[in-house]
Parts: sequence; structure tokens; C-alpha cells
Amino acid sequence: MPRTPLNSVKNAPVSPPLNFSQSALGETPSQSRTSSQRSSRRTQKTSSKTAISADQLERLSEDYLLDCDYRGHSPNTVATRKVFIRNLIWFLRHKDYAFCGTSEMRQFFSYLRHGHEEPGGRWGNPRWKTPARPVTIKDYFVNLRCLFNWLVEDGALEVSPLDAIPKPTAPAEQVQPFTGEQIQSLLKAARRSTQPRRNEAIILFLYDTGVRASELCGLRMKDIDLESRHARVLGKGNKARVVYFSRETGRALSAYLRKSGRKLDAPVFLSRIGNRTGPENKAGEGDGQPMTRSALLHLISNLGHAAGIKAMKVSPHVFRHSAAIQLLRNGCDVYSLMSLLGHTSLTICQNYLKLSQADLENQHRRHSPVESLGKHGR
Repeated sequence: MPRTPLNSVKNAPVSPPLNFSQSALGETPSQSRTSSQRSSRRTQKTSSKTAISADQLERLSEDYLLDCDYRGHSPNTVATRKVFIRNLIWFLRHKDYAFCGTSEMRQFFSYLRHGHEEPGGRWGNPRWKTPARPVTIKDYFVNLRCLFNWLVEDGALEVSPLDAIPKPTAPAEQVQPFTGEQIQSLLKAARRSTQPRRNEAIILFLYDTGVRASELCGLRMKDIDLESRHARVLGKGNKARVVYFSRETGRALSAYLRKSGRKLDAPVFLSRIGNRTGPENKAGEGDGQPMTRSALLHLISNLGHAAGIKAMKVSPHVFRHSAAIQLLRNGCDVYSLMSLLGHTSLTICQNYLKLSQADLENQHRRHSPVESLGKHGR
């Protein structure tokens, strides 16, 4: 399958190479040549073990991405790794580094922290003027480590240049869940939007099931059973699971899908781009093109703006956190939650549990029975 070259960033600013030659420091030409030859031999020896040329890295990265696709990694995973590798290649060209080894990777992670301070912005883009989040830097390390480990297995490297670099730490991000009032505001905004039935169904389905954005976008008509009120979703690692939804969500889905005339393999949630002559367009509910993940992110962000939610991020993933915490509040046990959300470890679910318990503490402090006695006199 054809792929866009990794060095597709055009007109990227390139810094001139630093002059560390011995002749510049006052040595004779013969001394300089001897020193350069020794340096060249050391570079070649080191490069064969822990470093790879930038050209070879770019070329083999294409094979690596094809291998990821062959191994069945999700399209989102492959796309993310492609972006991370493309940015690493851009950095090597930007700094005029001929090789990529441990030293260059240390420089790269430093650039992730401070690249936004450069006049042209990070990646030569003036829009990137804010620091990279610690979790983003950690994601770069994890994904690029997969690349270098693959290069070791392939024989291009003997040792990964990241073996000598500790994995960066990132504090757990406390995601603020939606309140009930905010969910109601989002539903009102959806009902006022240009595609009210679709958008209301999306809001309710996200909040009722806690599915990921990619899982919602991948839903097909054959995956949903409106009578039994459950759906089959394909999660990370191509692992399928069943999620369940309420009567109200089922009614919203039925209203959206009524008289759509779609085939079993057709997508459930449709975008606004493409052929607009299908029967569902007569109801003003989109076309035959499946909604993409980026389109869903854009839609939820716009609905959040229309709902007047400004103090927090509004995204599909916040719905996932909110669903998890509300399930725990309503008495769902952590093991059932792990199965419903498609997690393979209890770690994340235990974080949800901590958040729900912290919420209970705050609720008690606000509504303590004894504290309320003072309001009625003693």
C-alpha cells in the first residue's frame, strides 16, 4: 500500500552544522586529518552498534510501518507512530544530524520539552507554541522504543539507542468528569444542531456505554441489536466486546436509524461529507460516509462550545471517564467495569474508583447530615 514519505514536512528550517573540526581550533592540517580519521573510525564503530544513519532510519521506518499494519495493529496506532517517526526525521534534518543514536535521542526529547520556544514553533509550525505535555513525551518514548527494538530485531542495530535513556515519567492526569447538568446541556445543544437525531444518539451512546471514539466510529448496523439493547464493538488489539445501553439511548438510536434503509454492513454513525442523495438525507441525518474519529472529535468540541462548557475539555474520552465514574457511583463493581470498558488491567479502573470515592467525600462534605442541622437551628 502506498505511503506518504516520512519527510513530507516542506520548507522545514535547517540549522547549519556546528564546526567542531580540529583545524578550527588551531591544529595543523596533518593533525586535523589524523584526528578526523580517528573520529570517523570511532563514529563508524559506534554507529554500527547504537546508531543508525538518518537516511537508513527514514527508509527502514517505511518497512516498520508496513510490518505494524501486517501484524494487525489498529489504524490509529499505525497513524500515531507514523506521525512520531515523521517528527523524529524532521528533527534530525532540522539539526543536520547524519546519525541517530543515544545522544541525538537525548537531544530529541529535550526538543520535545523546549521546541515550542523556537521562533518558528515546534516542528517549524508557528501554531505549536505551547509545551508538550509529559504524557505526550512519554508516548513518544514508548512508540519510538518499539521502532528501535524492531530495528534491532531486523539487524539494522545491535543495541537500541533508547536502552541507555530512562523512560520518562508522567503524572497521572486527573480528568474531570461531566456533571449531570453538563450532560443535559450537551443534549440540548445536540437537539439544536443541524443533525439533531444523530448528535443526540451519539451523546447518549457515548455516555451510556463509555466506548472509545474509534469504537463508535467503527460501529456497523449488524453490530447493534436495538431490541436487546446491546452492541458489539471492536476495541484495542482487535478485541471484540459487548456493551449495553438504556431504553432512552435505544429510543434515540431508533429515531436516528428509522427508515434509513441501510444494509447490515453500513456504518451506524454517518458524516456530512460525500453522497447526499440517500434516504437518510431526507431526514437531514447525513450520508453514506462513516464518521471519522477526527470528525467526531470536532463535533463533540463544537457541541461543548454550544453548550457553554468552558472550564474543561470536551471530548469523547471525557465521556468515557464520566461513564466509568457514574457506573461506579451507581454501584457497579470494578471488575464488571473493567469488562464493560474493555480494559485488560485493573489499574485504570482503580483510578476511576479513586476519583469516584473522592467525589463521594466531596458530596458528603457538602451534604453532611450533621452540618445540615445548623441550617435548621439547634
